[in-house]
Amino acid sequence: MTQQIIGLRKEMIDPDSGAPVEFYTLTQYTVRPGSGTSQATFQGYVSQASFVQNKRALAYMTIEFQSAPPPGDDAIQWFYAQTPDADGAGDLAGAEFVYERGQ
Repeated sequence: MTQQIIGLRKEMIDPDSGAPVEFYTLTQYTVRPGSGTSQATFQGYVSQASFVQNKRALAYMTIEFQSAPPPGDDAIQWFYAQTPDADGAGDLAGAEFVYERGQ
């Protein structure tokens, strides 16, 4: 079975709060079938542990994609997999995948 990506890891400082943020989760995505483009919104947390403990997200970012998940594919996994290398990845460029444990 393929491991599922559950988040992205990249250490940054949130410019609004000055707090360190290192764990990002996909919280929303939009696919525009007519144009073949899409976007994804991520929330950033101090750590994966703070996300698991339902702590408040400190950072939010939306990334525009010039492509979209193929029909029938797992869209959430597609967005996680594409984000670190996407042209518009911004601060999430080069982020590491965080995989679900136990798989």
